[in-house]
Amino acid sequence: MKILLIAFAIIGIFALALAFVAKNRKIGGGIAGTAVDQYRVKPLLTDNEKRWFQLIKSALPNEYLSVQVALNQLVKAEGKNWRAAKNKIDPRSIDFIVMNSEFAVTLAIEIDDRSHKRQDRQTDDEKKTNALRQAKIPLLRIPATPLLTSDEVKTRIASALGIHLQPEEPVTDPFLTKQE
Repeated sequence: MKILLIAFAIIGIFALALAFVAKNRKIGGGIAGTAVDQYRVKPLLTDNEKRWFQLIKSALPNEYLSVQVALNQLVKAEGKNWRAAKNKIDPRSIDFIVMNSEFAVTLAIEIDDRSHKRQDRQTDDEKKTNALRQAKIPLLRIPATPLLTSDEVKTRIASALGIHLQPEEPVTDPFLTKQE
């Protein structure tokens, strides 16, 4: 009987020790006794933003295009209250950034879906617009719907940059023209 009690005591202590270790075990570098951070891949662009990316890229085939760029990577807060100014822009990003061959930002593009009608989004949009305006980066806001054609996108971009587009001359193929 004594041996049986000792055996149960040992098994009980072992079970408690296992439970304690399992509860406090470090998983993925976490601190013992705290919840473990978990991450998963998040799509960089929505399906609608992917369509816009293709449209913008086809309208500007010779320009570089970046997506979801943090606003604080484009503009720098300065002045006496630079920390407060920086905090206003830190959590915000720009949908698309157009850059020239020297990687200078030439245009910021925001695709405004229906969420931009909410008051909190309008406040965020104001902060983005103000920061970009002060940094002298042109901003083009395009309603998410309806989806425009590549030519319409090109026209809006040219307008945002203050460029007058010349109508494209039709390309003639000398091999297809009649020769006398």
